[in-house]
Amino acid sequence: MIPITREMKLETGELDVLGINKEGEIFLIENKLWRNTSDKKKVRSQAADYIFALLNLKEYFDGWDQFRDLIKKANKYEESKGRSFQDKSLEEIIEKNVGKEDSEECLKNVKHNFDEGNYTLIVAMDEIPKALRISIDGQNDIDAKHEIPEFALEVNQFETAKGEIIVVANTYPHDLEALRRKSKGKTR
Repeated sequence: MIPITREMKLETGELDVLGINKEGEIFLIENKLWRNTSDKKKVRSQAADYIFALLNLKEYFDGWDQFRDLIKKANKYEESKGRSFQDKSLEEIIEKNVGKEDSEECLKNVKHNFDEGNYTLIVAMDEIPKALRISIDGQNDIDAKHEIPEFALEVNQFETAKGEIIVVANTYPHDLEALRRKSKGKTR
């Protein structure tokens, strides 16, 4: 995944991280770590609000331009200082990370996914509670077309006896590709 921006201001709140991959898929990531004492189950609905804001934005005649402007604006915020995307546009970030020869195709795919409302929602936290797993399973079962698949990403950090830091990530559901294969006829 290529991070595009942090703390992007949308009509429904500030999206923690917006990312894409080299194929132009769009990822909306909401981070909730142990320091945040709010109900972690509610984070799924908070993150869904960001999807609704982007779905609303795409309906404007200049929605794509507004989306790109929001990215550029967010990349000027304090939260972006020192990041690879600081003060950069979407096009600049794509070219730097994908390469000049593939950047046009990636940007075209990002635009297509924006226009079609194709997003993947990821909730990243240090522990995926059972209530959130049930909620994600239920939403993915209800959304039979899997137009907006939901995942949780659990990230834990461990220190070895030698003082080395090991980071272990775990996804829920565990088989992301199996869930994506259920998405029949969708071009992402």
